[in-house]
Amino acid sequence: MNGLREGSQLRIQAWYLINVRADYAVNSRLVIEMGLLSTGTSLTWEEIENWAEFVKEHGIIQFINIYNSLKDRKNDLLKYGDEVSLALFSYAYSAFTCSIP
Repeated sequence: MNGLREGSQLRIQAWYLINVRADYAVNSRLVIEMGLLSTGTSLTWEEIENWAEFVKEHGIIQFINIYNSLKDRKNDLLKYGDEVSLALFSYAYSAFTCSIP
């Protein structure tokens, strides 16, 4: 989030969701209009522990899907140190809103 300041507009784009668990969605290439950026707080260790297995499992699934989609490309291969990211969002279907928990 380099260059973003509290109160600035934040625009994220999402093409599709990979998986949904209760009111949380794990995504790839997310596209959603969001409100103003506000200062958040880090999750506690106890809060992180609740999601550890879920994030681990879906991180592996995401890596496999990305690898399979890129493995036949020429001159654009995954290399040691390339980052594959997983994002966790809170999604309210009734209000069509999305936030970072």
